[in-house]
Amino acid sequence: MNGGALYLSDGSNIDFTNDKPINFENNEFQENYADFFGGAIYSEFSKLNTASVKECIIKNNHAGIMGGGIYSPKSISQTLFSLDDVMFKNNKVYSNDDNYSSKPSYITLDTKFDSHPLNFTTGANIPLLFSLHNDFDNIVYDYTKYYSITLKVSLIRKNEIANENYDEDEDKKSVNLIGNVGTFVYGICELKNFKILAVPDIYILKFVVEGLEEYIEIKSNDIEIQINTCDDNQIEMKNKNGILYCEEPICNKNCPVNSTAICIKGSTKNVNNNENNICKCTEGWKGFTCNEKIYENLSPIKKSIIIENSIITIIIISNIIFILYNRNQRIINDIGVTKMVLFSIGIFIYFTIMSMTIKSYEEGSQNEINPKISNEEICNENNVNILKKIL
Repeated sequence: MNGGALYLSDGSNIDFTNDKPINFENNEFQENYADFFGGAIYSEFSKLNTASVKECIIKNNHAGIMGGGIYSPKSISQTLFSLDDVMFKNNKVYSNDDNYSSKPSYITLDTKFDSHPLNFTTGANIPLLFSLHNDFDNIVYDYTKYYSITLKVSLIRKNEIANENYDEDEDKKSVNLIGNVGTFVYGICELKNFKILAVPDIYILKFVVEGLEEYIEIKSNDIEIQINTCDDNQIEMKNKNGILYCEEPICNKNCPVNSTAICIKGSTKNVNNNENNICKCTEGWKGFTCNEKIYENLSPIKKSIIIENSIITIIIISNIIFILYNRNQRIINDIGVTKMVLFSIGIFIYFTIMSMTIKSYEEGSQNEINPKISNEEICNENNVNILKKIL
């Protein structure tokens, strides 16, 4: 049944002094089978930890439930020899690798929280993930579902913990837990849909193991949690017992929430449906389904700048004509005709580039413009493109 090659347990004289050494030297355990636990070795012997082990091989053994190679129910620091000098290879439970194992020993809460105490609105989803471990600190996969271990999450008001007259049934009138019970499958218990519907207050989350006679440690302290009222854009709802909980507004399926729109709660209290709530487009978008981009209208700006540039261009051209016409005058000769003409041409090119930038910017506004990109960034990019064309 257990221990395909060796089954070790305490005898009636285990408490008497026995100084005889226990040696496992040059042993090879292979091709053994146990119906339940310990394909090669099953040990409950409380003094096996004193054994000397040298060049021991355990391979190709099988068990029906756990411990394809070695199995010890508990207290492995006493009931097993050191495994450091043991070579394990291809020991199985069914087709799964399982060299050594023990009974389930402890449970860990693997969900990480950013803050303590926790803060959630009533009715919020609080997913929790637990894992089941053995004395070897390995996850207990329990392929055959031999252990039926259930984990239950309960809630108690913080100020009621020390109250000897605390009535849990009475407190249920103000607390409703959803999805708070789960079982371990391949060593994992996942409460994806755990929710707390409760009167806003400070509570303590407690974890209880059911379905196993022996004690299993839960390596997680009781968790303090603050249950709050609804956020501004959440809708206050009540269940059949009158307990408050919060819901995110629900809009029509055509409303692209989390993309180009947000769903805003309507004015009717305790009602959450797409007829009551409002689908509002985010900045830069419009239309019934918020799929139309809003473009900037630069026509007035363009018109104003064109007029200004035209005036400046006329002034610059007039200035160049004046310089060339009066090039023999002393004041112009002293400065230099060429310098003055080149300076005027430079000013002309500068304003020409500015005019082309505005034109390019307006054309770009007819394409996709992200409202989060500043006008300065767009203008700078257009300037670079225009300079490339000129050069």
